[in-house]
Amino acid sequence: MGIAVVIIALFIVSAVSPIVIGFEGYAVEETAKEMVPESTEASGLMDSAWPMYQHDAANTGLYQSSFPDSFTQIWHAGYNEDFFAEPLFFSSPVIANGKVFQLGGNYNMAKVFAMDENNGSLIWKKYIFAPALRTPPWFNTPAFYNKKLFICIGTYLTFISRSKLIALDENTGDIIWKKTFLGTSSFPSVTVAKGKVIVGGHLSDHIPLSRFYVFNETNGKCLWKSEIILGFLETTPVVSDNKVFAATGCLPGLWYILPWHLPKFLRKSRIYAFDINDGNILWMKNIDGHVLFSSPSATNEKLFIPSNIIYDKYNCDCRISVLNLDTGEEIWSYTIEHNWSRWPTTISTPSIAYGKAFVIVADGRIFALDEDSGDVIWKKKILKDIPYDSFLFTPSEVSPVVADGKIICQAVERGIFRDYTHICMFNESNGELIWDLEIQGYSYAPFAVANEKLFMHKGWDAIYAFG
Repeated sequence: MGIAVVIIALFIVSAVSPIVIGFEGYAVEETAKEMVPESTEASGLMDSAWPMYQHDAANTGLYQSSFPDSFTQIWHAGYNEDFFAEPLFFSSPVIANGKVFQLGGNYNMAKVFAMDENNGSLIWKKYIFAPALRTPPWFNTPAFYNKKLFICIGTYLTFISRSKLIALDENTGDIIWKKTFLGTSSFPSVTVAKGKVIVGGHLSDHIPLSRFYVFNETNGKCLWKSEIILGFLETTPVVSDNKVFAATGCLPGLWYILPWHLPKFLRKSRIYAFDINDGNILWMKNIDGHVLFSSPSATNEKLFIPSNIIYDKYNCDCRISVLNLDTGEEIWSYTIEHNWSRWPTTISTPSIAYGKAFVIVADGRIFALDEDSGDVIWKKKILKDIPYDSFLFTPSEVSPVVADGKIICQAVERGIFRDYTHICMFNESNGELIWDLEIQGYSYAPFAVANEKLFMHKGWDAIYAFG
């Protein structure tokens, strides 16, 4: 009874207390149809790079350079090179300054690898002891800034979760600094903006309370930490228009314990908007649906939020809610009927470009929605024909990549005797198939794009590069 009273009190306090958060964000210049990230020169990057999850702090998934219409495999690195003696996390590769960085590991050891972008040869590898490391599949993508790679490792030794934030030298893998903070950051990816490293996570798998932290990228000094916010923070924050946005999930991290039996008011997710300069909360909005893993994205004064409307363990709909960045008022929403559920989430982070929002749902469909109205411009099945003994799905952790008028996405074919990953590239304007490729084995990891190459982490064992 005492524990229940404490939990209820925490809910009430978190709901009514002011939330203070502030940091200098990732500046973006917005055009009529697409968001152009801050100059990479200021971040110590080459002109073409993929420095963090979904490319930039607005999570647009947009690559701003030319891109070929077809690919051939350039290289792959895997067990033969003794890179991955244990399973990897399903995080996106990070591409910067001619290197491919990948976070991996399992159980009590995290592993970080740096490979040559052109041939896949190993430059360095770093093993980091991390007791009670969260085991796969977790989706924490590192971030690159100013010749450093930042990784965040979530652990759980106690009832209250803890994480390690570590800065590594890009050329040697040597640890420059490391910090420990409360909260598990196994799902939210690291965001870096103007000399600040932004991380966060929920404090426990059992109590829906979360917190943000901001560290100086040079020396790891904690510049600020937010007051506790309500909900499970398992999504990557979004920065746009001098504001930072956080989406917290309504269901517990231990989602498999019949979460649909919770009261309906606990099934709503919360969207928080903060002023970048002083950290004041600007608005908070409840939205229908559960937000978990699939992060929001932003462009042109709009915030795009993917969620799941859950009916029971096997049935849910997918939903895109679009809010005004200034007020939090809903501009439009679109619901995709879904007859089966790939727990715990069934819809990807939206990628935004060319006046459209591109999303993938777990049954292998991709939708192009009008950014202003939510109307369906086109929709496609990523793969139409599969053998009778197989089924097709798309990992919703793998968002579409937008590059040079093309949309790149994937679907996984699983069968009794078959495991294949299908990569498809569509024309952004009409959904016409431009190119496709079949790879043996499955991938649940997001793509990365840089220097006219496509990078992906397949299954447990290999990094592939196409160009």
